[in-house]
Amino acid sequence: MKARERQINNLYIAVEALLANKVRSMLTALGIIFGVAAVIAMLAIGNGARQEILEQIRLVGVNNVVVTSVFEQKEEEVAAGASKANPYSRGLHLSDAEAILAVLPSVEAVSPEVVYELDVMREGFKRSSRIVGVTPAYFNISNLRLSEGQPFSEEQLAKGQAVCIVGATIAKRFFNRESAIGSYIKVGNHWLKVVAVLEETAVSEKAIENLGIRDYNTDVYAPIKTVLSRYVNRASVQQGSSQNIIRTGNSVIMIDEEEEEGGNKQKNYHQLDRLVVQLKAPELVEVSTDVISRILLRRHNQKIDFEISVPEQLLKQQQRTKDIFNLVLGAIAGI
Repeated sequence: MKARERQINNLYIAVEALLANKVRSMLTALGIIFGVAAVIAMLAIGNGARQEILEQIRLVGVNNVVVTSVFEQKEEEVAAGASKANPYSRGLHLSDAEAILAVLPSVEAVSPEVVYELDVMREGFKRSSRIVGVTPAYFNISNLRLSEGQPFSEEQLAKGQAVCIVGATIAKRFFNRESAIGSYIKVGNHWLKVVAVLEETAVSEKAIENLGIRDYNTDVYAPIKTVLSRYVNRASVQQGSSQNIIRTGNSVIMIDEEEEEGGNKQKNYHQLDRLVVQLKAPELVEVSTDVISRILLRRHNQKIDFEISVPEQLLKQQQRTKDIFNLVLGAIAGI
């Protein structure tokens, strides 16, 4: 009983001390509250950043190497009176994808890609979008799933048939009252039959900016041979030609791939916009990247008209930046 009475007596003394020093008690409570809140906030922000990195890794893949078409990057020594002929390069081409897949045993799949900005129309409504020419490997490499419908068949791919797979946003906007499967949608100047709809994919603005990821939900996907045969095939436009439009029916598709370099306009002669090479294991990325560069240099007559990037390295750099940020937050929480 004495121990219990002692505890009750100590409690009374503590309450009296708190009431006698209200300001000091309030400041002490605020210090505890803010300190605990800072620690909780730091842990929450760190976990959120980690989840964002994992989501970006899921989108780009840790085994992927991205080859992007660019205009030639010249790198040479200039001697007085020396003149060298400019070697011809057909640019990034479908045959490059086939060569990489045939030569490198470490390659799991290669996804060629060509993108054009076009309007999508149906039942009197129009919105700007993109048509993306791809192969089935594109969806596996990008970890994209179908919510309904079937992927492109071998016949559709081989013959370049007028079919497409639409993103979730396109499906909701144009087919909100009916199923998109089997319906037709006008993309640019051609009507395409919808054979599948993608699952909605959450892509953050940071991922779009840092990793060059598009908003998959707003795109229309067609077999790459469909896009090259029915829309624009830049490989069929001769270099140096002044023609920068292609007329189809009553409409005009602009070839807007022109850039200023040294005061001169250069037309985009690349058939493809990029290649995504998926390797069988992450440890093969570094050595395979060097081999891919050598293959493309040889095929492009030593012209550096492509750029190779490894998304995993970009993600690691981003993770290091977030780790530093978390250390700063931890220091603040400790104070």
